[in-house]
Amino acid sequence: MGDREVEPSRQAVEAQIGADLRALTAASEHIGRVFAAQNHLHPTDFRALQHIMVADTEGRPLMASELAGLLGISSAALTYLTERMTAVGHVRRESDANDRRKTLLRYNESAMQVARDFFGPLGARLNGALAEFSDDDLETTHRVMKTMVQALRDHAQHLADKAEPNE
Repeated sequence: MGDREVEPSRQAVEAQIGADLRALTAASEHIGRVFAAQNHLHPTDFRALQHIMVADTEGRPLMASELAGLLGISSAALTYLTERMTAVGHVRRESDANDRRKTLLRYNESAMQVARDFFGPLGARLNGALAEFSDDDLETTHRVMKTMVQALRDHAQHLADKAEPNE
């Protein structure tokens, strides 16, 4: 072999990407726990805020019933969680313009500012870490990440479908 590096096989690279995704998830969860602790949030409240923010970022407000499913909690537990988070100003409820029976959950601006204050330095650190990569590299990475997120969501839906009792 000498000084020449051997190109890893596709399977090995895919395994490395899987390991990287797990490491990213673990690091992100740790930072999330610190944020939750510093802001006196129950871990489930923080997970709820994450789901609400992701949905808002993607331009699809989250229905309360969807959040209950994502968190794996009952409608009664969701009501308690939503009331608690609304009372402290983290989220607000809105009626769906297309179906007034549905309740949408949105991030409040005050909560968004708390998140910006905490996560801003992380954003700066990530931007610095990405500075060495070309725009093409970043666009490719974005496509890969979007594909992986969709695969994870598809699998989560498959698991949920399997868990539903047969009628």
